[in-house]
Amino acid sequence: MLKSDSIAMKLLEQWKIPMPDQNLCDLKVKQYIAYFKWADEHIQPKGKTRPRPTAPSTSLPPSETKSAPNPGARQ
Repeated sequence: MLKSDSIAMKLLEQWKIPMPDQNLCDLKVKQYIAYFKWADEHIQPKGKTRPRPTAPSTSLPPSETKSAPNPGARQ
């Protein structure tokens, strides 16, 4: 797809990382699409406001986020 799809090529150029293969069969893809269509029709957002986007270049690198693994912590 990266060699023939212009949108895929632009996204790769922008983000520099190709989307990993999810190893989904056609049935699973159809099930996901059906769920997303159902969710669009039946699930409503609970909040009344949307989160504000961060200013450019202010987000933390992945290693510094709260979900980053802590190599010094005991498990």
